[in-house]
Amino acid sequence: MMMSLAWLLLVSLAYVYTHKAISPEMLLAVSKNIWVLILAVSLLGLCGGLGRKILNRFVFPHPASLSYEESTNAFSMFAWPLAIGLGIFSLLVLLAGVFIAVNIWVFGLLTLALLIWLWRQVAEFWRQVGQTWRGLAPAQGPEKAMAFFVAVILLLNVSVALAPPLAFDALVYHLTLPLRYLQQGQITYLPEIMFWGMPQLAEMAYLFMLALGGESAPAVLGWLLGGLTLLALGDYLRRKFDRPTAWFAIAALLSGFTLSRLLGAAYLEWFLLLYALVWWQLLEKIYAGAGGRGDVLWFGVVAGLALSLKYTAGVLVLLGGLALLFQPGGNWRRNFSQAFLFGALATLVSLPWWIKNLAFTGNPFYPLLFPAGAMDAIRYDFYHNIPTILTWLQAVGLPWYITIWGVDGKVGPSASIGPLLLTFWPLAYLGWPGWAASQRRSLRLATFILLGGFALWVLAAFQNGLLVQTRLFVVLFPVWAVLAAAGFAYAIQLKAASVRLGRIALAIVLLFLSFNLFETLSEVLPKRSLEHNFGLLSDDDYLVRNLGDLYAASETVQQLPHGSRVVMLWETRSFYCAPVCDPDEVIDRWYHEARLHATAPEIQTAWLEQGYTHMLIWESGFEFVRDFDNAKFNQRDWLLLAELRETLGLGQQIGSYTLYPLR
Repeated sequence: MMMSLAWLLLVSLAYVYTHKAISPEMLLAVSKNIWVLILAVSLLGLCGGLGRKILNRFVFPHPASLSYEESTNAFSMFAWPLAIGLGIFSLLVLLAGVFIAVNIWVFGLLTLALLIWLWRQVAEFWRQVGQTWRGLAPAQGPEKAMAFFVAVILLLNVSVALAPPLAFDALVYHLTLPLRYLQQGQITYLPEIMFWGMPQLAEMAYLFMLALGGESAPAVLGWLLGGLTLLALGDYLRRKFDRPTAWFAIAALLSGFTLSRLLGAAYLEWFLLLYALVWWQLLEKIYAGAGGRGDVLWFGVVAGLALSLKYTAGVLVLLGGLALLFQPGGNWRRNFSQAFLFGALATLVSLPWWIKNLAFTGNPFYPLLFPAGAMDAIRYDFYHNIPTILTWLQAVGLPWYITIWGVDGKVGPSASIGPLLLTFWPLAYLGWPGWAASQRRSLRLATFILLGGFALWVLAAFQNGLLVQTRLFVVLFPVWAVLAAAGFAYAIQLKAASVRLGRIALAIVLLFLSFNLFETLSEVLPKRSLEHNFGLLSDDDYLVRNLGDLYAASETVQQLPHGSRVVMLWETRSFYCAPVCDPDEVIDRWYHEARLHATAPEIQTAWLEQGYTHMLIWESGFEFVRDFDNAKFNQRDWLLLAELRETLGLGQQIGSYTLYPLR
């Protein structure tokens, strides 16, 4: 027996020694990816557990007495605890970063303390997630077909998330801000990045992940949170309609390339979708009369946490206040009291971010409202006075405009959201006679919220051309998905003569899901992120392939002598050269300098006095602004730049970038 076992082990070990199936690079890459996934699961579990602890304490003091169904309905499964806990956790990171330090030891101790305190709640949170999936798991052909496309899209995007970050705004500020905090060891004012003044609830979670998991960890967290948000949306609509309708809603959000791409991009949109979904569920509960003053309180908390993600999430505060004020029943005293409480709570919850801005810049809403800090009057005018491209015809037909003419990366709405939300929305009203009273109430309220949201979107877009972008108002999409899901639920029941409209509806859903799958494949496969995930492509090779000259220029900047500082022109992405380089974050640096100084030597002297040693110009960006986006510039600006170039000499060419020493 022992001889046989020894022989089996000997041959096996000898073969493995001479035939290495897994190289050290592959083992290292896979191990790192597993660690990052474990870290993302742990953080969201901690947040969900923290949220459960808070809700148990303030909503249901004796959760042990609740049945599973009562607990499920009370917490709307796991979405409410996750949203509440994530907001509290981000505030803990902010406080630690401002008053203690930002490093792996502080975050490690914070994690350990929370795990010891919350391990039971964390386990219960993930049990609820599993229970939710079992209730939503596809059982029939149409559901399985939609689930297949959804699964492939999710897997392709996690491969991008596990690789080094590439997405534009992530390299501008979503990840650059947390990276700079880590480099400084503390959360403090960063005048070189104007977006520092934006609310940073998600960036605090990204900071934690970046410290413990490296540069790919934040995107993996965003991907997992996006998956949980889809699961929560599906579970909500399964209980409201049925399982095929739930899978339709998930498919509707993933039928557009932009939202699916952002799953792996370390952006904010899926955080916003989570909070908007919980916000809607609370509002629906208030309107149903099933809740009390406590629901209004949590309604305000969730709206405040959404506002802590992005300024434009303030649309939820405005719409929530109006919805409470105009509740049916005519009890104006109650309505006003609830609306006031809601607004006060939303303001209070988001207050830490305004206090941070006020303390460092003197403007609680920096960089908005008025010049302050690094945003002087010249920069303020450049950034905020952007003419709109929206016409009145487009404004009236905004849903059509953003759906049909919104293309990812193009001017205007700049997002491909898929056609399913627009296609099935009107059908919700055709099925009106067949809906139950509770469903009619929800659809009526959802219509008010969606149309009111579109109206606010139009007003904002007319004030500033940047605000026409769809991503800025993604908080409206869960409500839109509810209306479209109702339309789908009606469509699949229809039959005219021998034609079943349900089959046509399902074919349309699968068609556009497949379109997005192919678009995702064409985006992901050329990046070779799958090869990187398995250690077949190094970080450097991956970044050179996908960022090209930007990464080469960033590497060159990082190799400059100690003490160098580089001022960038027409390049906003500084993640891979921080902290040596200061980005041209809103493409206004040269505009600003040309109005502060009369001559090129004055600009050069001013930069030297500020500690800059080099200037890096992205030639492609400069040429695009000069030739196509030059409304705010004049001929003197270009002559001044040419004069400075001549003074500094030829410079070092790095692909489409030119690096000049300022001395």
